[in-house]
Amino acid sequence: MKIEKISYNKIKMTVSALDMIKWGVSLDNFVQDTPEARELFWTLIKRAEFETGFSFDDSRLMVEAMPHKYDGIVLFVTKIEDDILNIPQTVKKSKIRAKAPRVRTGEEIFRFDGIDGLINCLKNFDKDIQADLYKYLDNYYLIIYCNENVWAYFNEYGDRLIARDYEISHIREHGKLIAEGNAIYTIKKYF
Repeated sequence: MKIEKISYNKIKMTVSALDMIKWGVSLDNFVQDTPEARELFWTLIKRAEFETGFSFDDSRLMVEAMPHKYDGIVLFVTKIEDDILNIPQTVKKSKIRAKAPRVRTGEEIFRFDGIDGLINCLKNFDKDIQADLYKYLDNYYLIIYCNENVWAYFNEYGDRLIARDYEISHIREHGKLIAEGNAIYTIKKYF
C-alpha cells in the first residue's frame, strides 16, 4: 500500500494486487460496497491520517476508484469543502435572475492549488484539446472541452469539480481569464 498527499484536501491511495488478495477484495467489491471493501477503505483512511496528517474530521468525501495499470487499485479521496457546497445557496439568495450559460458537452473543470501544480500536470500532457484557464482566489481553474475521457489524467494533479452550470458560471464571472481556448498550448509554450 502506498499513500500520498496530493493537495491540502486530496490523497491518493494505491493498493497492490497482493494487498487486495490479503484483504479478499477486488475492484468489483468496491463498486458493490461490500463489508470487506469498507473495512479496507477505513483502514486506509486511518493509515492515511497517521502517515500524512491528513484529517478527515467528519468531512464529506468523494471517492474515486480505478484499476491500477500494474494490477491493484488506485483510490483518490477528496474532502468536499463547504464553500463548494454553498455556491448554489449563494446563487439562490441573489436577486439577479440572469440565466446561467449551459455547460457544453464534454466540459470538465479542474482546480489546481497553484501554478506549479498546473505546470506539472500539463508538461507531460500530449493531447490537443481546447481549454480555458482562470485564476480565482489563489487557485487556478482549467475548463477543458473534450469528448475524450481525459479526466483521470488531470485528476492526478488537480481536483475535478462537478461541472454544473453555476460552478462554471461562477468561475467565469468572478475569476480572471488567463488564457482562452488554447490554454494548454499557451502554458506549455511559456513554462
